[in-house]
Amino acid sequence: MEGIVVGGNRQNIFGPEPEEKQSSPVLLHRDGKIRTADPAKSRGIKIFLILFLIVGCGAMYTMNLDWAQLAGGISQIPAAIANLCEIDFYQFDVTFSALFESIAVSILATIYSLILGMFLAVFMARNITPFRWLPPILSAFFTFLRAIPSTIWVLLILVCVGFGPTAGIIGMSISSMAFFAKSMCQCFEEVSNDTIEALKAMGAGKIKIFFRAILPSAFTSLLAWTSINFESNFESSIILGTVGGGGIGYVVSNCMGRYSYGQAMVAILLMLAFTYIMEIGFTVFKERKK
Repeated sequence: MEGIVVGGNRQNIFGPEPEEKQSSPVLLHRDGKIRTADPAKSRGIKIFLILFLIVGCGAMYTMNLDWAQLAGGISQIPAAIANLCEIDFYQFDVTFSALFESIAVSILATIYSLILGMFLAVFMARNITPFRWLPPILSAFFTFLRAIPSTIWVLLILVCVGFGPTAGIIGMSISSMAFFAKSMCQCFEEVSNDTIEALKAMGAGKIKIFFRAILPSAFTSLLAWTSINFESNFESSIILGTVGGGGIGYVVSNCMGRYSYGQAMVAILLMLAFTYIMEIGFTVFKERKK
């Protein structure tokens, strides 16, 4: 800042110069190295590790493990891996069709649960719900649904509809609906109330506000939650196949029961390939939407 010279000294006519902010001091050793905390001397970490060790030892003691049987089972792992490596493409068409059945079950469960979850999330989000008393009730209801694993839901549905993919679709949709309702509710509540009030002042209705402001702002999160849930549903469909849900999980379970390890390995490789392709597809799609 410029000043005027009075008696050979420059004076500032606009007042004193502002003092420069001092940066926070950095703790240095005498050799110039930055001082950092030593994890080995952290009391909290030591207490956590000791408690973790005590709890782990207590859990192993209560399980009454047969260590001789465990050691014998570990010694047989190389032989089991060798049997799996003997790949057998017998009835490959049946295995491939079972894979598509699991994929179809996962897709349908994800779509149905996504639509229902998003619809219910509108009534659960506190900033857009038309009923202020409804969010606590829905939150408690969805917490109850999420507390029960999808496998239990499928077993309950099996009693009603019998064995087949229908039970898997309905059972996974119940758990996934609660998952989407909770996650979408959080995404909708992150939208600023100022944005909603501004759109209301401009004469926009609730439906237009949802589709023009709230849903686009939550699209990225919606895509991420959908990819996570679809992967979870595909894994669940494989597990549920062992309890009568159909799909490639039933093929793996059947092959293991008949000691057809080569056929089981083909099914496992197909599952790994689809999971990897699915992960790449979602990643590419998200990158293009940025």
